[in-house]
Amino acid sequence: MYRIEAPTDAGFQPIQNLYLPSTTQNHPLGQEVIATDPVLGSGEFVYLAGPAASITGQTVSSITVAAGIATMTTGAGHGLKVGDLILVSGANPAGYNGTFTVLTVPSTTTLTFALSTTATYVSGATYVASAITAGDVVSITPTLVNGALVLTATRWAGTANSGIPLAIAATSLFGGCYGWFQVSGLAVVQVSASPTAGNSAYWQSANGVVSSTVVASKQVLNSMFVTASGVTIGSGSTAIVLDALRAVIDIKRPIAQGAIT
Repeated sequence: MYRIEAPTDAGFQPIQNLYLPSTTQNHPLGQEVIATDPVLGSGEFVYLAGPAASITGQTVSSITVAAGIATMTTGAGHGLKVGDLILVSGANPAGYNGTFTVLTVPSTTTLTFALSTTATYVSGATYVASAITAGDVVSITPTLVNGALVLTATRWAGTANSGIPLAIAATSLFGGCYGWFQVSGLAVVQVSASPTAGNSAYWQSANGVVSSTVVASKQVLNSMFVTASGVTIGSGSTAIVLDALRAVIDIKRPIAQGAIT
């Protein structure tokens, strides 16, 4: 877990938000800090606003629970990834309401999350999903709002030759939330297929997701994969166990590939 080391006015807090994303702006937008992790080492992070709105979910067809794991079936393709947050409301019984982290995505219309209730789901559930997932590659966009410069992060959509600054989300964010985004050091990133260590990163079909497969005009400059996906880094209590859709990348203030003239 990355923890802020400097500057001291940012407070010695974890970079990752372990609970709910904050809708309160706790630091100046654009503030940069140095943070360290016992396995990944030191990195630089910038504090940004997330997108204004969460992602509206599909209708919920059913939810079943077995051994503390809920399986939700949606009425249409949900487009969610492992690590996304979902906010469920309106469910009967109410024990199905709350904020949950997506654990697995068995299909385009099913997902799982941890749930302690043993009651049988009846009906009524709706959900919204986080606009950014931890490990997403995001673009950083400055805008002028009522005389103030606002720095906003959104999932990188892979526009060719845009030359825009990029970062990697340290936490999942609902709409209207704020958080830290990594701009240098070793970072855990969302991938679409197991990358090859030593190769650069390129945008793929899903927003915010990259791999080492070459895509013309859509390279993450100043980046290099250092592991494949699904590996374990470190040992003991500080070990980082990556799932099949996450790998470690080395970034040095990355930008999207610019125009070639």
